[in-house]
Amino acid sequence: MQQINLIGRITKDAELKYTSSGKAVANFNLAVDDGYGDNKTTLWIRCALWGERAEKLAEYLTKGKPVYVTGRLAHDAGSPRTWTNQDGDCKASYEVTVNELVFTPTAKQTGAAEDFAAEVGGKVTQQDDEVPF
Repeated sequence: MQQINLIGRITKDAELKYTSSGKAVANFNLAVDDGYGDNKTTLWIRCALWGERAEKLAEYLTKGKPVYVTGRLAHDAGSPRTWTNQDGDCKASYEVTVNELVFTPTAKQTGAAEDFAAEVGGKVTQQDDEVPF
């Protein structure tokens, strides 16, 4: 069994499409930061949310929105996609099939985040700015 957990920000609005058999898929990209300062790197992950949840949540998956995603890495011939950038460095991108998606409010948001989560059926976790120890 494999599972991947990611916390990041959506980089552009989700695209809702339908397969030839009529199944909905919402595709979006997630920017996941690792490290801090001079050691900070960003991973860019393609995500696919399928079915009824894709139809219901696609309009809320908008640029800049922070989310927590649980899923699995895609198993197809195109994943990971590799290329060489202008500097000659080898790069790769990955796709995650989303099993669970949680909208995570920023510390600046108030009770409106809970109202929003109830509206779209997502979970909300509160993040504090200060660590209690």
